[in-house]
Amino acid sequence: MRKLFLCISILSTFGTAAYAQNCSTGFCPATVIAHHKIGAVAPVSADITYNVISTNAFGSATGGYCLLDRNLGVTTLPTTVSDYTNGTGWVFQFGKAKGWTASTISSNLATFNLAAATGTSWTAANDPCTILLGSSWRIPTKTEWTAAIGSNTPTSLYATWKTCLTCGYLQTTGALWSCTYATVNSSTSDGTNYYTFNATSATATYTVSTIGPHNMAMPVRCIKNFAN
Repeated sequence: MRKLFLCISILSTFGTAAYAQNCSTGFCPATVIAHHKIGAVAPVSADITYNVISTNAFGSATGGYCLLDRNLGVTTLPTTVSDYTNGTGWVFQFGKAKGWTASTISSNLATFNLAAATGTSWTAANDPCTILLGSSWRIPTKTEWTAAIGSNTPTSLYATWKTCLTCGYLQTTGALWSCTYATVNSSTSDGTNYYTFNATSATATYTVSTIGPHNMAMPVRCIKNFAN
């Protein structure tokens, strides 16, 4: 009886089926409010309200996935599909928890150029999504990004995912590599280069391919399984 009452209470609180909790799975919250404080992970202090999208794009996890509506660290949503200034967010080197902005890279180049992480998987202990948002949140895997390809293009996803954009920052100089219609790291690497979800133009279909080396810094987009 207590469990039934809890489920009814949650449904009443959210008011719509979109946020109703199924007791056997879970639900996506409407928002995640994060009070980021500059330190070992966040490159700057910022209070950010991330909206949350329910999606099945990443595969067949029970009930689907919850996806942030922006890259980690984005404070102002982009106004166009190519608004990289607002859309990029913080950038991360593969396997490392430390986030960067262009200005923090330039003022801390020696730290930025420390040895790259090794291995083929981004560990939960160093996953910035997990550290900053909670244990259920994480960076998508190569397999999950591959499932999201479909017929999607930057233009088709912009309306709902908003910041499927990225600028990469190179090691050694910390210079901006290029702005392309690519989005974020995956948590998977071939051991030298890591896999990203990327496209060559605003209307090109996304692909998943390697980019690197590991010390090249790219944005991340956080997801969690609906059931968690």
